[in-house]
Amino acid sequence: MIPIPLNPIIQAITPLAGSATSLLKNKLERNEQVIKLLKKFHIDPEHPPADFTGVYKYTLVEYGVGKPQPILELFREKDIQQALHQALYQDDRSLFLKEAEQFLDWNRLGDKIRELRIDPRREFYEFAAIFIEIINRTQTPAEVIRTQKLDSLHKKLSQLQERLDKLPSAEEICTEIAQLVQEKYSAGLPQENIPPTPATLSSPTAPTSLTVGGRYKIIQQLGNGEFGDTYLAEDLHFPSKPRCVIKQLRSQCSQTARRSFDREAKVLYQLNSHDQIPNLLAHFEDGDFYLVHQFIEGQTLSHELIDTQPWSNPQVINMLQDILQILAFIHQHQVIHRHINPKNLIRRSSDNKIVLINFGGIKEISTGQTRTFAETQTEGYMPPEQGSGLVRFCSDIYAVGIIGIQAITGLNPKQFKLNGDGDIVWHDKVQISPKFADILDKMVRYNFKVRYQSAADALQALLDLEASEQFG
Repeated sequence: MIPIPLNPIIQAITPLAGSATSLLKNKLERNEQVIKLLKKFHIDPEHPPADFTGVYKYTLVEYGVGKPQPILELFREKDIQQALHQALYQDDRSLFLKEAEQFLDWNRLGDKIRELRIDPRREFYEFAAIFIEIINRTQTPAEVIRTQKLDSLHKKLSQLQERLDKLPSAEEICTEIAQLVQEKYSAGLPQENIPPTPATLSSPTAPTSLTVGGRYKIIQQLGNGEFGDTYLAEDLHFPSKPRCVIKQLRSQCSQTARRSFDREAKVLYQLNSHDQIPNLLAHFEDGDFYLVHQFIEGQTLSHELIDTQPWSNPQVINMLQDILQILAFIHQHQVIHRHINPKNLIRRSSDNKIVLINFGGIKEISTGQTRTFAETQTEGYMPPEQGSGLVRFCSDIYAVGIIGIQAITGLNPKQFKLNGDGDIVWHDKVQISPKFADILDKMVRYNFKVRYQSAADALQALLDLEASEQFG
């Protein structure tokens, strides 16, 4: 979900925090203040809006009058909005409390709220209770929504009956029925005499139903790893059925893997603001655990890095700069990717920019916990220290440097020769500026202590090189 812009509301509520005591003593006066603020933001106090964004804004006003600044900032956070949205979507209010408390464990607001001797659990309960109460007063009652779903369902059933004889295969029939069964469940109808959702006919390793999470229709399997699989899917929640990528954690996996999967989601939500990292759209449990990512149209660098076809110096420099600025961003958020290789870098079709995917192997420095969803780093791109579990920021830089040398030499990393110090011997394979060669060498030193220690430093070296030299 897109974060709700709440700054204007919070700015209007904040001055009232100092008068909280008097307002709370006079309930009528407080209600008048709430009504005044709602009208200021074009919200009808008598008829709350029916959408999530509108109800959230209404709740923040009704709840927030008299609350201290850190509490208001807390409910402005997109992670808190996302947690409430997921809890409602999965009809599990306890999920909101769990996610919100975990958010406070690492966010600075947790310390501020505790310093004020405020019980955050009570605040979460109060906010959620007001939110639910407002939902029950919305302009669009549940009966209207159910009626609309029923009308749509009956219409589609009639259309299906007319088309059954024309469908070319049993698989297509099963797919259509599965969608309608899922819509029937969503409409809240009695479920007796309804056949179970048919299992997929195309892949024994796919999820056990054609849709997961009540809205994501599996199209095809994209890959598999040690703990789970990756699928291309359609989001049936929207008329255009936009495509997305779903990671599934198999239910037979260990609790350790499940915790890693859940932690990955929390880290990825923090990275959603970068244009060259696919947004994490949702994470949920539906028999197994799932992450839903934005789908990126394009092809991986593995399709561009063809053996025996070296790139030009400017091409390699541009590619390295593109990747390093993404790395600088994730490292700033104290995250190490650990799994950088050409298969996890997509050149986006719409603008030709490189997008970094597959954060299943990430490590978050602040907790020291390594995520293990992704398979082991691809041979040739893994720095020496990673095999011993000593992963650092410069470990990602090593992998990017290997890709740079691969591009400029046209050699597969498996063909690289090493000298007595464990460093790569490659200068004799290509015509290259000495300064550029020095930069690549420093990125891939065997001894991690003499590599660039930050992506920002490596990026700056390339920018300085580009400014000082002309490449043909």
